[in-house]
Amino acid sequence: MDPRDIGVSVIRAADDANVPARLLGGVAVALHCPTASLPAFQRQYEDIDVVIEKRGRKHIDAIARSCGFEPDIEFNNLHGLERRTYYSERHGKMDVFVGRFSMCHSLSFEGRLEADHPTVSLADLVLTKAQIYELNLKDAHDLIALLADHPVASGDDETINADRIGDVCGKDWGFWRTVTRTFETIEQIVRSEPVLAPQRETVVSALAVLRRELERAPKSSKWKMRSKVGDRKSWYALPEDPDRKPAVA
Repeated sequence: MDPRDIGVSVIRAADDANVPARLLGGVAVALHCPTASLPAFQRQYEDIDVVIEKRGRKHIDAIARSCGFEPDIEFNNLHGLERRTYYSERHGKMDVFVGRFSMCHSLSFEGRLEADHPTVSLADLVLTKAQIYELNLKDAHDLIALLADHPVASGDDETINADRIGDVCGKDWGFWRTVTRTFETIEQIVRSEPVLAPQRETVVSALAVLRRELERAPKSSKWKMRSKVGDRKSWYALPEDPDRKPAVA
């Protein structure tokens, strides 16, 4: 069964249970982006990523089981307030994030799950990918597909909402620093890889718009104080994941 269909079925089951839930990760990108189906971008989707509102945590086990997933009891007992994991012999692995997505930085989805359906918004997809310090090629290609297929502007209707990205990065210097670093990496990749030539001009233009928006977005007092320290102090977390390989050495 196509991972996109599995993911949508999980969201439909959550809808039926009145639990706000949305897809994120590569499956969500594939649902939005025709570019993701091109030969240069095609890949195996090894898991399904979902984010739910905090109040849905007590219902997600039943929702997962209705879709053929069983909980990883040990992991969920240890981490279940923030993240839960499920497995299916047919469908593979499903990760469920509760209220926020945390990897190298933490992204809250409070008040944001209604922005799109069945996935999180395009801006939030960009933020979940661009906040990864050690970007791998799959994540880089997901970002390139998002930028190639959607305009950067205000609003969330099949648009990468620059206001949302500016707001998140304007409150957290560390988030801003990683995102701007990721944009540099993406531009390096799209300029250097011949197979990405069809996407190059559109992606480079979109990155320029995002950089301008990040530059002029209001910055919090906390952001300004942390910026004075700069790179002298680590600003990101590195999650333990031995399978991750950087896109650029």
